[in-house]
Amino acid sequence: MSRFLFYYGKDSGAAARARRAAAAQWGRTVEVAAGDLLLWAPAAEAPWSVCETPHAAGAVTGYVRRDHLGHAPLPGRTPDWHHNAAFLEEAVVAGGWPLGSEWTGSFAAVGCAKSTNALVLCHDLTAMRPIYYATAPGGGIVGGTHLIPLSHCLRTSADAVGVLERAVFPLRQHGRRTLLRGVSRLLPGEQLTFRAPDAPGESAFDNSLCDGLLACDVDTAARIVWNCLQREIALATAGYERLHLGLSGGWDSRVILAGLAHRGGSVHCYTYGSANLYEAKVARRCAAAVGAPHECHGIEGRYFPTAERLTALVRETESAVCLTWNAILEGATLPDERQEVLLMGDMCENIDGRHMTSLASRSARIEAFLGSLLGRKEEYAPVTPKAFAAWTEQQRATTLAELQRHLPRLSPALARTCSEAALDEAVAEDLAANFARVHGNLPAFVCMLDELLVNLFWEGDQPRLMDAAFRTLIPPMSLRTLRLMTTIHPRLRVRRRLMDAIARLPEFDRLARIPSAQIPWFSARTPALLREVTWGLRSRIDQALIRRRMRTGNPHCRHRVVPSLDFVPEYRHPETAQRVQQWFSGRWITGDYYVELARKRGNLESWPLVNTDIAAAANVSLILDQCAVEAPDEGPTRPLAVPTGMGERASEPTVPAGAGP
Repeated sequence: MSRFLFYYGKDSGAAARARRAAAAQWGRTVEVAAGDLLLWAPAAEAPWSVCETPHAAGAVTGYVRRDHLGHAPLPGRTPDWHHNAAFLEEAVVAGGWPLGSEWTGSFAAVGCAKSTNALVLCHDLTAMRPIYYATAPGGGIVGGTHLIPLSHCLRTSADAVGVLERAVFPLRQHGRRTLLRGVSRLLPGEQLTFRAPDAPGESAFDNSLCDGLLACDVDTAARIVWNCLQREIALATAGYERLHLGLSGGWDSRVILAGLAHRGGSVHCYTYGSANLYEAKVARRCAAAVGAPHECHGIEGRYFPTAERLTALVRETESAVCLTWNAILEGATLPDERQEVLLMGDMCENIDGRHMTSLASRSARIEAFLGSLLGRKEEYAPVTPKAFAAWTEQQRATTLAELQRHLPRLSPALARTCSEAALDEAVAEDLAANFARVHGNLPAFVCMLDELLVNLFWEGDQPRLMDAAFRTLIPPMSLRTLRLMTTIHPRLRVRRRLMDAIARLPEFDRLARIPSAQIPWFSARTPALLREVTWGLRSRIDQALIRRRMRTGNPHCRHRVVPSLDFVPEYRHPETAQRVQQWFSGRWITGDYYVELARKRGNLESWPLVNTDIAAAANVSLILDQCAVEAPDEGPTRPLAVPTGMGERASEPTVPAGAGP
C-alpha cells in the first residue's frame, strides 16, 4: 500500500507539523500542492501513488484502473500514473461517484480540484485501504493512510472503544471509529467532499453491490467469473515485467496463478511453511505446472518475532497480524523499496461462498451433503425488513458480548474511561453505520448478509502485512469482481459448485489435476461425491487427532492427516512468552492475558489456534505506543494521552446527518 499524509487548510503551523511528521515517519518525502492541499508521500513510493494533472493533484493507495487507457507507461511515468491521472479527473474534478463500469481496482484516494479548491476523499467498496481524517489544530483537515504519522499532527488520546474493536480479532473496526479520539475513517464506498477547509463534509455512497441476480447455469457463471478475473489480473499487472505471488496449496491463489500462467518464469511464487509439508508440496507442483520458480519459508522462529521486529512491521504497515507471512518477509530475498507487485488470492472465498456462514460452516456443509443424498430441496430465505432486523440484532448481540468479554483486557487507566453501558452505546452507534452500508447494498437472500458485511469491512491483514516489501494487489477484491460476485446466486456457489465449474474450464487442465491441501489425493475433477466424503473424513480425523494430542498433552503426537503447519512448537519456544510480554507496554492493553494464552496453547491446555488474536491486540498496543512517541525536533508537542474520563469524543469534520450512514 502506498502511504501518504495530507493537510488541507491555511494554518502554516499545522502544515509544518504535518510535514515534520511525514519526514519523521518515512524519511525522504515528496511534497505536492494544489489549492489548500499539501500532500506528502515516501519518495520511493510517490511515482506509484502521487499524481498531478493540469486540473488536480492527489494520491491513490492500492490501484485503480480504467478500461481502454492502454498499458504502455508514459516516458518517466510508472504503469499506474495515467490511470491515477484519469481517476483524479473523474472522481475529484468531475465529482463522478459512484464510478462507472469502466472503472475497477482496489483503492482509496485523496485529491484537490485546482479550479474549485475542493478536497475529495474516496474509498472503494471494501475497508482494506483505510483513509483517516481529523480536524487539525489551527483549523483545516489533516489525514492520510496511517494513524502513526497522523497522530503526531494532533492533540488526541486513545479511544477505549476503538481499542477494543480493533484488538478483538476478527471483529475489527466498526463504523468511522478508530484507535484515536477525534480521528475518523471513510466508510466503504464513500466519497467525502469538503468545499473549503472550514466547510462540513458532504458524503456520497457507491451502493452498486448486489445489483440483481445473474440468470444462468453454473457453467455459464464459471466462464463469466473466470473471464472477469483474467481481465482484472491483466489490468492490475500490465506494465510490470516481474511479478510475485503468494501461493498456497488451495484454490484461491491457484486461480490467480492460472491467470498468470502465460507469464511463466517471470512469476516468482512464495509459500510459508517448510518444504516437507503437504501444502508446500502441492504449491510447488502448481508453480512447476506453469514454469514459475517457487520457494518455501518455514515459520520456525519467525511466528513470534521479537518486539523490535514486530514494532518495525507495525510502523511500516499498522497491520502485522497474520504472522505466518512473516516467514516470507524474513526468509526470502525481497525487492527493494516496494517497487514490485505481489498478487494474492484473498477473498476468492466469494467464489464458493465461504463467508455465507449459515451455509459454509462445517456442520452446514455436512447437513447440506446429507440433504442432497435424501433429495431435499435447497431453500434460500429472502431478505425482508423483519429478516434484516433480526440479522442486525443478532450481529449486535454477538459483537457486544465479545467486546464486553474483552473489556478486562484494557489497561486500568484506559478501562476507567469505558464503562459497560458506555461501551454498549458507542458500539451500537458504530454498528449502525456498518448496517447502513449493508442495507445500501442489500442482497437478495439472508444468507448473503454475513458475506456482504465481510466484503465491505474486510481489513485485509495479510496483504497489508505484505505491503512491507511489495505493492500488494488483490484482483478478487477489485471493484468489478465484487460487483459481479454479489450478483451470483448462492445456489451456484455453495458446496464448491462454482469453483468446481471453474476448475473444469480448459484453462485449468494442468492445475486442476493437482490435488488441493483441503482435499488431499484427489484432483478437482474427481466426482464431487468422492471429494465431499474425503473432505468430511479428513476434517473429522484432524479434529480427533488434535483432541488426542490435547488429551495426552504430548506435543509430538500426530496432529493432522497430512503433514501440516504445527503451531505448538512455536508456542512452546523458550522465548515465546517473553516476546509476547514485550509486545505489550501495558499502557493500553494488559499483556498478561495473552502471555497466559500462549502458555496454555503451548502446553495443550487450550486449542492450539493461530496467534492472530494475540497479534491483533499487540498491533493495537504497538500502534498506540508509536503514536505516543515524541516527534523529532518537536519535543513533547503532540504526545498521545491516556484519557482521564469519558467526556465527549474530540471534534471531527462534520458530515451532514442526511449525507450517509
